[in-house]
Amino acid sequence: MNFHLVSHTHWDREWHQTYQQYRVKLIRFMDELIQLLENSPEYTSFTLDGQTIVLEDYLEIKPDKRESITRLVQEGRLLIGPWYIQPDEFIPSGESLIRNLLIGQQVANEFGPSMKIGYLPDSFGQAAQIPQVLNGFGMKHALFWRGITDEETVKTEFWWEGPDGSNVFTTHLPLGYGNGRMISTNLHQNLEVIDENVQALKDKITSPNMLLMCGFDQRTAIKELPEIVEQLNHHFVSTDCDYSFKMTQLKDYFDAVQEEAENLEVISGEFRKGKDMRVHVSIASTRLDLKKDNFEVQNLYEKYLEPLNTMSYLYGNTYDNDMINRGWKYILQNHAHDSICNVCTDATHQEMEMRYQSAKQVGESIQHSVTKELVEKIKFDYDKGIPLIIFNTLGHQRKNYVEVTVQLEYKDFVIVDPEGNPIPYQVLETKRENLNDKQIEIGVKNEDPD
Repeated sequence: MNFHLVSHTHWDREWHQTYQQYRVKLIRFMDELIQLLENSPEYTSFTLDGQTIVLEDYLEIKPDKRESITRLVQEGRLLIGPWYIQPDEFIPSGESLIRNLLIGQQVANEFGPSMKIGYLPDSFGQAAQIPQVLNGFGMKHALFWRGITDEETVKTEFWWEGPDGSNVFTTHLPLGYGNGRMISTNLHQNLEVIDENVQALKDKITSPNMLLMCGFDQRTAIKELPEIVEQLNHHFVSTDCDYSFKMTQLKDYFDAVQEEAENLEVISGEFRKGKDMRVHVSIASTRLDLKKDNFEVQNLYEKYLEPLNTMSYLYGNTYDNDMINRGWKYILQNHAHDSICNVCTDATHQEMEMRYQSAKQVGESIQHSVTKELVEKIKFDYDKGIPLIIFNTLGHQRKNYVEVTVQLEYKDFVIVDPEGNPIPYQVLETKRENLNDKQIEIGVKNEDPD
């Protein structure tokens, strides 16, 4: 039996504590990790929870550490990405999941190669479309914990097939992402951990390879792991157990299993069963105010802002990509599995409200500017009246009613199409407005009466 020990942490950016409270711990954690990797070449690798946002959070405080992180990533010893943030897979839109990976890859590319594994250790269930999303980014492997039971498969490895026929070689973690977290310098304790895993997994694994995930929530690296591996190998040489241990990466584990596994099952669909580990089905209806904010801001960016920006760009105007991505980051920061599922403290939920407001302000400001630029590209014949412009932001023709607000100096009017044909309409509400309350004059120079 070959035991693959993967050193990692699972970093909840916010949960029982707020983002800033957890970040205090993150800074100390990253300082220690960088020092460990730089001073201990035998510590071959560390997996940084599959999300690149921790690098942004850390470097905002410690920008001088960028060079060290870049070197470690390029050496293959600090494994980052592929996600921007560890997501929930059901409440965020499909486009949001794609943006999560896209931005995660962009951040990772600033440092070096990204981990090409669909790492989803703690999402509350798995969406059926994940294989095709991962395939779209060139990923052929996935790993997760929650949602699957023996009713789907009793094995730890299988081919997970998406609705479009795409598939990923997948490892399920029946004991979670911390089945090796109790590994320590205590040999007796380590033997108990190994025996517990063997008894629980021996009939589930598909090859003579077993994965021990040596980390847990907000855990620092097990500094003695190379020595522990050496101690275990030395111990089992004198036993009847044909066990070998090595400190490794998830990719090495997948390569070993794929080479030796036989008769793997093909499974499709979503996994949302809580038989073996809860998936918190009721969280879909918690804090509906934040769920509503999320829906509305996603729609703003997906259905209006970016289509309008694309139209404007095609007419020669600037595409505000960097600022739009900043808005997307505010949205994605709320898509962490604990955050968007609203299982956090009230203080954390208040911070989420502010992020949605920030994303909305960015999006609406850009949309206003882009709309104005598009309108300026149109040559109107004002002799025919006041133009009323409707933008179709969908990718196909459409016929439906549109609700608009117009400011007129008179009550009686008609609406006609470009050929002069009347368009039926219904007035829903009228009210008087004092335009002095709507206009602000700044920088108007008073004329000298002389």
